[in-house]
Amino acid sequence: MIIAAIIKNFHLTSGRVSWSILLAAGLAAGSSVPAVATAQRVVSSLDVQETQLRYADSLNATATGLTPSFRAGWDNAIVSASGTFAQLARAWSANGSVGASAFTPAVGAFSAELAATLGGSEHQDGNRTGAAIGMARLHLDAAGLGAWVGAGGGTTSDGSRWRSVREGEAGLWYANGPVNATLTVQPTAVDDSLRYTDMAAEGQWRVGMLDLGAVAVTRAGSHLPALGTGARAWGSVSAVAWLLPRVALLASAGTYPVDYTQGFPGGRFVSAGVRISLTRSARQVPLMVKLKPVATAAGVAELQLAAGAGGRRILRLRVPGARTVEVNGDFTGWAPRTLSRGADGWYSFETPLSPGIYQMNVRVDGGKWLPPPSLTTVTDEFGGLAAVLIVP
Repeated sequence: MIIAAIIKNFHLTSGRVSWSILLAAGLAAGSSVPAVATAQRVVSSLDVQETQLRYADSLNATATGLTPSFRAGWDNAIVSASGTFAQLARAWSANGSVGASAFTPAVGAFSAELAATLGGSEHQDGNRTGAAIGMARLHLDAAGLGAWVGAGGGTTSDGSRWRSVREGEAGLWYANGPVNATLTVQPTAVDDSLRYTDMAAEGQWRVGMLDLGAVAVTRAGSHLPALGTGARAWGSVSAVAWLLPRVALLASAGTYPVDYTQGFPGGRFVSAGVRISLTRSARQVPLMVKLKPVATAAGVAELQLAAGAGGRRILRLRVPGARTVEVNGDFTGWAPRTLSRGADGWYSFETPLSPGIYQMNVRVDGGKWLPPPSLTTVTDEFGGLAAVLIVP
């Protein structure tokens, strides 16, 4: 899909700002991981893809592309970068983006976020586009379910002129073991002439060694026939089949909408390729990597996993003398969750958790994130540990 996004704007007119530095940030993603090795969660990968594209309802293109991507997460911040270089029949095309989000400490179930994204594209004939967008969001998160609202704006260029952009957001998310889903409504205004609202539904489903995804989008409001395709709804499906912890096959197909902010026409695509993980497997398959005895988190004496109502699970930890106990893992999106202390002295956390294999860590009294006792761990190349939690 990323390759499709840069092929379709290849014939745009020349811009005024070079975005090569953003492309370089994305292409350097794989080699930049050691600089953030202290992050709680680091994922970096390289995709090699062949894409067939038909855009503006009449133009066809084929490209072979390289797409490195990088994402590092801490307790209250996320940094990401990605870039794509695509070789067409007689020319090259490239794009890149960098983004960052900072979160406030949670107050009950609420937290706030400030986010910024810079992106752009550059082509062999000198054509360029760009975008700089900032957003503020308020999140409401519960176990396995949450919502957010946000607003922001910035500026974008289609290669001929810059436009102001104002955006709003409202959304819901749901996570239950191998199933994740989001619903989003995003009203957008470009200058004073274009106003439209995109409504999107996205789902992901993990089935054994296969990751499946689907996206559906519908748009209400302004329409520019000059950008091609009169469609008001779009969708795509994707599949990632993990052959090894660091190697997967990719396939995707579908349609994508007109981008009014940068002047990109809509179209349709089919893509296939290979993904190589440059860090610990982006898909986290603990049983396929080397395990080692656990290093117990300080103060944690015992761990239990009990069944709750409605398919939920209760994670219980006995930590004598602790003031606060927190847990994070792939079942929380690696966001910290504070455990509740019961009258019996045990700390507990209840969440929807389907049978499967998960990773997690524990933090006691604001100390280091470490695996709890009685579990094996996965070790990445930078020495980071995560406990393997098997839910029967």
